[in-house]
Amino acid sequence: MSAARQGRGRWIVIMVIAGLVLAAGSVGVSAWVTARDHRPLATAALVWAAFLGFAVIGAVVALARPGNRVGWLMLSSGTLSLLGGAGIDVADHDLLRGGGIPGGSAFAVIGGDARSAGWYLAAIWVALYFPDGRAVTGRWRWLPGLAIVGLIAGLLGSTFATHAQLNELSRWHNPLS
Repeated sequence: MSAARQGRGRWIVIMVIAGLVLAAGSVGVSAWVTARDHRPLATAALVWAAFLGFAVIGAVVALARPGNRVGWLMLSSGTLSLLGGAGIDVADHDLLRGGGIPGGSAFAVIGGDARSAGWYLAAIWVALYFPDGRAVTGRWRWLPGLAIVGLIAGLLGSTFATHAQLNELSRWHNPLS
């Protein structure tokens, strides 16, 4: 195996591990905040398990077939959704429950955007590139471009919405709106 290929393989493993560590760390933060606020863990654990599963499956696909975009999209989707959920949980703890964590509004806006991006990746982008990692062909070539426009519009909409499209923080007002 050439040195360049070996180096690329090393970076792929590092990126996959980093994604999984971020996803698992996000679950830890969310679990800590959820337990501290005396909210039910069972419901939250189902959401964490689903997105952590998405990230793990994406990691397996990314390691097995690094050229297949589906694995990277699934890993990114699960990780972003969990990171966003952790940010929203921290914001809820600070803004609604008086948790004393500075930057609650920033956690809310950034967490909401990260969670939205994760959902967009899961719902739209994985479908665009499934199963072989290549974009649709022929008359559907415009669809990935439209998906980029939709992603940007959705993120801008949630960033500047009155409650950043976070129903769980309905008593909070987004300073960016």
